Amino acid sequence: MSNPGSQDRIRELAIRQFQEYAAYDRTLDALAAIRVVLNTPEIQGELLSYDFHPRIQRAGDFPTPHLTPDGLILLKGQRNFLLEMKTSWNDSDISQACKYAHSPAWIKADGTPVPFGTQPCLLLGYQKQVGQGNLDRLFKDFKAQTSAALVVFHYALETGTEHLMYFSRLAHPENGRCPESEFGKLFNYAGFPVRASDFKYLRSKFDKANDEVIDSYAAVIWWSKYAVHYLTETQKTEMAEKGSLSEPLKIAPDRICDVPRPEGTEIGLDSDDVRRALEFLRQARLVTKTRKGGYEIPLKTSIRLPLDAPEVTGKHLNEITDKVILRWATYKVLKPIKEKKQTPRKHKARSRRDTRTLSLFDKS
Repeated sequence: MSNPGSQDRIRELAIRQFQEYAAYDRTLDALAAIRVVLNTPEIQGELLSYDFHPRIQRAGDFPTPHLTPDGLILLKGQRNFLLEMKTSWNDSDISQACKYAHSPAWIKADGTPVPFGTQPCLLLGYQKQVGQGNLDRLFKDFKAQTSAALVVFHYALETGTEHLMYFSRLAHPENGRCPESEFGKLFNYAGFPVRASDFKYLRSKFDKANDEVIDSYAAVIWWSKYAVHYLTETQKTEMAEKGSLSEPLKIAPDRICDVPRPEGTEIGLDSDDVRRALEFLRQARLVTKTRKGGYEIPLKTSIRLPLDAPEVTGKHLNEITDKVILRWATYKVLKPIKEKKQTPRKHKARSRRDTRTLSLFDKS
């Protein structure tokens, strides 16, 4: 059994990971809620299109040709909205917001750029409250670099007799205003709620935001939703009957890029997300890595906690999430994976070249 100090470290690490997981999950709820709003009759009358996996052009000459906000909403009359959802403040948010505002065009699926026509309005949402000093810097720097509109709002899941995702405009004197539209009105005034029962059916379409998914979330969603799609029909039957595989699921290095897309999923995991997921699960001792860089997974529906795992009180997410994260935290503290350092090969000393004799291939 681990000592009390180790138990405290495991508990602290697990709680922090639970909080990050829950915050990311809530961001996906908020994206689903905004999609519900876009499908209402009032907004549909002015809506041209929306995309929650958009690409927009980066202004200037850069190696990376595009940027990826969380949403692009195009209304009639050349009114354009870029949507970016964040859990908490980061100092890089200022430069990111300015890059979005300077974008000259959005990019169609076939790679064709389409000019925005007018500068877009950037909707920037935060789940956690942002300090006044950070907001002051954000609006000051943004307005110094561009004349585009920046509207900052807060979003939170409020629980009571009914679960509501509530969006509220931040009361900052420099906060911008959306272009006149039914959709813009929602963010130009105090705020608006969306019932969880309304966005629940759309939530399964979002396995990630249009950004890098956090490792713990990628691990849980891969284990619970994606893993079964790697199996043969015989293996699927075995999982259904026994709850586990008699032989581990093997994913060769060249198969990691072949990420299945579960039915009904619009924004799914990509190969980088899967790699992060498998490495998280590896630290949780649910996955092993082969010498050639592939993975072996003794896939099962029931996950056991290690004997050294402490009890963690607080809000529980669900059984799979709790167990994956708690296993990861336990082994991260007690048995962290240590990658073997690659030692450079020793080369045999070459014989000294005889400079007295000209080589047949010497062009000097």
